[in-house]
Amino acid sequence: MITVTITNGLSHTIYMNAPKTSCTMVQLEMLVNGVWNPIGRCVNVAAMPTLQVAPGNSTLQHLQPQIAFGLLHSAAHWQPGTYRVSLGYNTILDPDTIGGSQHATSNTFTIN
Repeated sequence: MITVTITNGLSHTIYMNAPKTSCTMVQLEMLVNGVWNPIGRCVNVAAMPTLQVAPGNSTLQHLQPQIAFGLLHSAAHWQPGTYRVSLGYNTILDPDTIGGSQHATSNTFTIN
């Protein structure tokens, strides 16, 4: 499992919605042939609540391994490779733009 800490270092609340990788607020991406590919998918079709993170606060997101790109089967481990985590967020609570008008990515990391 990969645990991601989202920390709001801004002076105002940020708002996020799922679904991303395994129905979290973040999207795991794997570098393949120079292109970042999203890994996993959310199979929960129910509406997900908006998550808000106040200034200076943090929230955790947990990513479970899945087989290949977007397949529904779970796996015991992640494929070896170079990864990053991306996050779409908004600085206002607006249903028309909550999909993420701002974007942040983590540093890259390697899974062996």
